[in-house]
Amino acid sequence: MTENKKWMRRTLCLASAALLLTAGAGSGRAMAYFTTYALASGEGTLVLGTPQTEITEEVINGTKQVTLQNIGDYDCYVRLKVFAADADTINYSYSQNWTQREDGYFYYEPILTPKGTEGSTADRFDIEISALKETPEEDSLLPSEFNVIVIQEYTMVLYDEAGSPYADWNLAESAADPAQE
Repeated sequence: MTENKKWMRRTLCLASAALLLTAGAGSGRAMAYFTTYALASGEGTLVLGTPQTEITEEVINGTKQVTLQNIGDYDCYVRLKVFAADADTINYSYSQNWTQREDGYFYYEPILTPKGTEGSTADRFDIEISALKETPEEDSLLPSEFNVIVIQEYTMVLYDEAGSPYADWNLAESAADPAQE
């Protein structure tokens, strides 16, 4: 019987060892799941997309009506600058959301949201040349004779460490008027 006890003890020890090895192999994967990490070095630019805007200009009775719309998939800021030749006086009419700064640009303060959402179109910006208003043929004024050039730029919305949005105008892009292309 001692022979039989040795055989039972050996079988029991081997079975216990096999059980421990199996349990240990499975727990190693579980432990690896909780302790795995990766290191990375270097740098790269990640561009997920850029905003895109569209400018619409229409001349009605000597007043150029300018509308800007975000037609891209990302938030953006917009600004515009007006150049006029052969005009004695230029008058601007715009909402309180537009602000003229010392650099000569008019900045639209709210963020333009992506296309198809509320807030994707800026408030209308009107440009009037008073010398043209005084002419008797104001009804015959053609857009090609209305010598006002509007430069429009947009830039993506960036966020600082605190999560506050800001514009970096060094990254600005111009949107051409589709009628001039």
